[in-house]
Amino acid sequence: MIDEEVAARGLDHAAALADLHRLVLLGLAVRETGYARVTDLGTAIHYEAQLDAVHARLGDVVRFAEAMEGSHPRLAPTLRLLAQGEITLRAAVHALTSPERCG
Repeated sequence: MIDEEVAARGLDHAAALADLHRLVLLGLAVRETGYARVTDLGTAIHYEAQLDAVHARLGDVVRFAEAMEGSHPRLAPTLRLLAQGEITLRAAVHALTSPERCG
């Protein structure tokens, strides 16, 4: 079953088995009859990596907003309020397209 899954996904068989072996040694996956399963630790590490990627992307958005602050002075504070959940997307768009201040 593992071999069929590897082939179906177009993965290199030797590399996939080596990766699986490492994941098992690290406690991130377990081999069971005919298939492999991700452990709770493996799942947690997967989601932690996704969270790190989202934080990095959000950091890029913040740096972009700060870079644009000179030409669009309300962009950075409005994005900050939106990211912190203090305003809705609709309110953020309104703040940037209307003459009134957001906050």
